Amino acid sequence: MRVTVTVAAIASASIAAALAAVAPRSSLPLALATGTALGILVTLIGRCGFDRPADSTLRHERECHRDRVRELAGSASRHEILDRFADAMELADTEEEALDLAARALATAIVDRDHSILLAAPTSSLVQWRLPVERSGIGIPDSFEPHRCNALAYRHTVEVRSTRSLDTCPHLRATNPVDMTLVGTPITMDREPPDAPDAEAAFDSSSTCVPIRMGNRHLGVVTSMGAVGDLPTPEERRVLETVARRLGQTIAVLRGDPVTEHDGEADPIDDLTGLTGRVAMVQRLAELDRADAVFSVAMCDLDGFAAYNSEFGRPAGDDALRLYAELLSDSLRPGDLIARLGGDRFIALLPGCPAAGATGAMERVREALALRLRAEGIAPFTSSVGLVDSRGAATVQHLLEAADDALATAKRAGGNRVVRHGHGNDHPLYDGSR
Repeated sequence: MRVTVTVAAIASASIAAALAAVAPRSSLPLALATGTALGILVTLIGRCGFDRPADSTLRHERECHRDRVRELAGSASRHEILDRFADAMELADTEEEALDLAARALATAIVDRDHSILLAAPTSSLVQWRLPVERSGIGIPDSFEPHRCNALAYRHTVEVRSTRSLDTCPHLRATNPVDMTLVGTPITMDREPPDAPDAEAAFDSSSTCVPIRMGNRHLGVVTSMGAVGDLPTPEERRVLETVARRLGQTIAVLRGDPVTEHDGEADPIDDLTGLTGRVAMVQRLAELDRADAVFSVAMCDLDGFAAYNSEFGRPAGDDALRLYAELLSDSLRPGDLIARLGGDRFIALLPGCPAAGATGAMERVREALALRLRAEGIAPFTSSVGLVDSRGAATVQHLLEAADDALATAKRAGGNRVVRHGHGNDHPLYDGSR
C-alpha cells in the first residue's frame, strides 16, 4: 500500500509539473488538478495491469511451494512407515499379526482412501472373505459369495476409474454376504462377524486391486477405493504394492511351505532370498510365448561378487544377495516374476513390458541399490543387467541366450549398467553408467 501511494504521488507531481510548464499562467490550477488525476489514473492502471498479476503469480508460486513441501513431507512419512513396517514384519509370529501390521501400514500411509484385504482360496481367482483395514489393524471380517478378481486372474495390479465400467472386477460390482468360509487357507480369525444384511448395494467409486503373492501362489488382494476417477498417485500405488508383496512373503514364510508344484515337478523357494526358482520362470515364459504376448526378460547379477565375498565374508555376501532380491521385488511390479537362478544370478520376467520400459525399470533398481547402500552404510556393490524383449528372438531358449549375451556385454563394459540385446554397450539409452 505504501508503495502504491508513493508511486501515485510521484506520478501526479511529474505529470502536473509537465502540464504546468506548457500551460498559461491562468490555467495553472487546472493543470495541477489534471496532472494529479492523470497520475493517480496511471498508477491505478499500472497496479491493476502489472502489480496485481505479479502478486497473483507470487501467491500461486507460494501455494505451489507449500504444496510441494507438504508432498515431500508426506513422501518422507510414507517411506518411514514402510521401513518400520518391514522391520515389524520380520518379527511377526502369526498370520493374523502380519495382517494387522499390513492393515495399520495401509491406513497410516494412505489416509484418504478405503482399503480392505480380500482373501481367496490358493488355487482360485475368486475372492470371498473381506478383512476391513483400520488404523488399529484388521477390522471385523465378513464374507460374501465368491467373485472373480481380475488382479488375481492377470497376476498384476488392476485399476478402474469407476466400478460401474465394463472391465470392473465382479466382486466390486456387487457383494452378497454369506456364511464365513474360506476353503484352503489356514488363516483363523477369533473375531465374530457382524450380522449380515440380505445384500449390500453396489456403489460407484474408483478401485485399485493389488495381488498378494506367496511365491507362485496367491493369498488374495489388497483393494483400495476412492472417489470416481480418483486413482492412487504413483507413490501411493507403490505403497500398496510394497505392502501386498511383503505381506505375501511373510505369510509364505510363516506357513513354512518350501515347495510349490508345477506339473508334478517341485520348484523350491530359495531359502536365502525367498524368491521362486527356475521351474516357475520357465513355465511362465512358455505361457507368455504361447499367448504371443509382449514381455521382457532381464538377466541380472552382482559385479565382482566373488571378490566381495572374499573381502567382507560370506555373511556379508548373503546379506548382499538378500538386499538385491528385496530391491528387485520392491522396485518391480507385483505381476513381474523374479527368480534366483543360483549364486549371484537373478532373472526377472516383465509381462506386457517392451524392452524400453523394462530398461527404465531395471535402471531404477540399479539406482535404488546405490541409494540404499549409501543410506545404510553397507559395503558397496553394483549390478549388471542384460535385457531382451519377446520380439528379440524366435524361441524361449533363444530369448534366454540373448539376455545372457546382453549381460555379458554389460560385464565386459565394466559392469554397473543395463544393456539391451542388440544395442551394444555404447547406446546412450541403455548404458546405465552414463
